[in-house]
Amino acid sequence: MDQGFYFDCSLILDSADGWGYAREPVLAVMPDGSLLCTLLSGGPLEPDNRNVTLAVRSFDAGRTWTEPEVLFYHRSRAAYTTEIFTGGTLPLLFVQTYAAESRYREICTFMSVTRDCGRTWSEPVSVPGPSAHVNTRHGIILSNGDWLFPVYWQQTDRKWDWEQIPVGNDIHMDWPSCCGAMISSDGGSSFHTYGDLKAQYPLMENACVEVEAGHVVMLMRAEKSEFLYRSDSYDYGRTWSEAAVCAIPSASSKIVLEKYEDKILLVHNDVKGNQMTQRKNLSIWVSRDGMKTWVRKIPLTGEDTVMFYPHFAADKAGMIYLACENSRQSYCLRIHLDRLLEDGQDGRMA
Repeated sequence: MDQGFYFDCSLILDSADGWGYAREPVLAVMPDGSLLCTLLSGGPLEPDNRNVTLAVRSFDAGRTWTEPEVLFYHRSRAAYTTEIFTGGTLPLLFVQTYAAESRYREICTFMSVTRDCGRTWSEPVSVPGPSAHVNTRHGIILSNGDWLFPVYWQQTDRKWDWEQIPVGNDIHMDWPSCCGAMISSDGGSSFHTYGDLKAQYPLMENACVEVEAGHVVMLMRAEKSEFLYRSDSYDYGRTWSEAAVCAIPSASSKIVLEKYEDKILLVHNDVKGNQMTQRKNLSIWVSRDGMKTWVRKIPLTGEDTVMFYPHFAADKAGMIYLACENSRQSYCLRIHLDRLLEDGQDGRMA
C-alpha cells in the first residue's frame, strides 16, 4: 500500500522537485486516450499573483508522467485551471485569473481548446457574456443535451475597501462565496448562469449530478461547516431550492459527483473537520437510488492518511483515474469501475 493508498497509484508530481507548491490536480482523458493533468503552482501559496497552471501528461494509462511544464501564466495576475471538459467536439479548458490582493473577488473566466489532444492550447478567451467572472467546476452533459457547470463567486458584504491586503481566510466571511450553475444549450457558444445559493457559511467548490431527467443535485463545500450543503433543481438547472445542510460529513474540501449507469458516485473526505490536516479518509460512496441512501462506502486510503482535492476521469474501458493531493505530492489512483461496483467487492489491492 503506497502512501496509504488501497488502490494502484502513481506519483503525478512532487512539488519539492523544483516547484515548492502544487495544488488541485485536474485530470482529463484526451481523445487519443492519453491523460492530461493540470496543477496550480507558482509562488509560495495561493492566492498569489505568481500562481500559474502546470501541465503533465501520461501516455501509459496513468502509470508514469512527464515532467511538468507551465501551460498558462499571466504577467500581472494569477492563472489557474479548474476544469477540462471533454464532452464537446474539442477538449475545453477553463482557466481563471485573479488579483491576489483581493483574494478571489476579481476572478475572470477564460476558455481554451486543444486540437491535438492536449499538446497545445489556444490563447484563452473570455467566457461569452456575464458568466465571465465565476470559478468554473466539473461540467456534466444533461439528458436534454445542455452542458452544466457548477460555478461559484465571491461577493462583498462588508469591507469593500481595506487598509492592509487581506491574507487570511477569515475575510471569506466578509466576502462570502455563493454558488450557481452555468449552462450552455448551444455547445459552448453562449452561457447563462442560474442560481444564487447562499448560507450562513461561504459556499464553494460545488459539484452537480443529474439523478434523473431534469433533476440535478448540487453538493457544496460550506467553509467552516462540518457537513456538505445541498440544493436541488427540477428544471435542468434553471431554478434551485434553498441551500440546506445535509447529512454528508465534510472536511471543508473539494468533492466529486459522478454518474455511472444507474449509480451515483461521491468522492470526498468521509470525516468532519475544518483544517487541512483533518482532510483524511478519502472515500467513494455509491448510491443506487438517486442519493437517497448510500449502499457502499469504500475507503481509498488509510483512515489517517491526509489526502484530498479529488478529481475524477474515466476512460471507455471503465477505468477510473482519480487525482488527489496532500499539498506536497499529487497522485493518480487507477480503479476498475466495474470491480469497484461489484456486489461484495471493492476492488482494493490484496
